[in-house]
Amino acid sequence: MPDGFEWVALPALAGSVDAAQAANPQTLSVSADSEYIEQASDFINFYMQAENLAAVAEGETLFPSTKPAQDAVTAKTGGKDGWAEIMASGNALKKAPFQSVDNYPQWKDQIATPAFQQFLAGKIDDAGLQKALTDGWATVNR
Repeated sequence: MPDGFEWVALPALAGSVDAAQAANPQTLSVSADSEYIEQASDFINFYMQAENLAAVAEGETLFPSTKPAQDAVTAKTGGKDGWAEIMASGNALKKAPFQSVDNYPQWKDQIATPAFQQFLAGKIDDAGLQKALTDGWATVNR
């Protein structure tokens, strides 16, 4: 963290909050400008195989992202060590309110993530981060 960095709690978005809300999904993609498009696509195809998604879910103690991966985790763990409860909790998951905010995914991927990367690399300060996030939000909501 850059010197002088201070965490600031943001207020929650309006809406209901409960334990059934799913986390923000992650995405995998290949840049059209990549030098290794075929290899990157092959890796994504490998990663998305049920046994590999199951291994990631088990390693991170996360609800598996596909039905075949869920079945693989259940078969491997036999529901022991809390996995029965983790798997049962997935049946009630619903998207969090912020996931329904128009243009949020675009802002997160194209504005917020790069801005935070610059901030954490010390390329912009907290004022620059705030400006990038605020101006970026205005840009995606034109």
